[in-house]
Amino acid sequence: THPADAFHAPPPPAVSVSNVAVESLTREGGHDRAALALDLSADLAREFSWNTKQLFAWVAADYATPASPAATAILWSAILEEPADAAFAVERLRAAYPYAVTDRAGELRGRPFNVTVGWSVMPRVGAMRTRSVTFGGFAFPDAYVAPPPKPAAVDADAEEEEEEEEGYEEVAEA
Repeated sequence: THPADAFHAPPPPAVSVSNVAVESLTREGGHDRAALALDLSADLAREFSWNTKQLFAWVAADYATPASPAATAILWSAILEEPADAAFAVERLRAAYPYAVTDRAGELRGRPFNVTVGWSVMPRVGAMRTRSVTFGGFAFPDAYVAPPPKPAAVDADAEEEEEEEEGYEEVAEA
């Protein structure tokens, strides 16, 4: 670390994870795939100093199976370049492509898991440091759970085209 970093020892940031839910647990192509959702609140602004270029923040699910004794699946990540960006709350955070909680051996059912919120402080000068907070006590369901049905999609483009065609016909008839 840089000698000046000794003067910047931020207090622990405020980080919380709540409403953790396994929305689905399915078997796909011989492996298990879980969809998690959670509420995330964090204020990492104190991690910024005169020497901070940016923070890289992430949320991960940590679990173990006989085939994968120490597995981690990233659910979300972001690059935070300003202290104002580092205080945020996300309701119903869900993993989006390319992130997924999967197990090739199909052994997620009934397994415990933790949710870890981590961040790396990338300095302008000196060594990068990483901190994290882990929340435990969660478990995948004992049986497969189908994903909730998706709401019927409204094709806005098709409706717009129909309105344009109707308007054209009215003008053509006049």
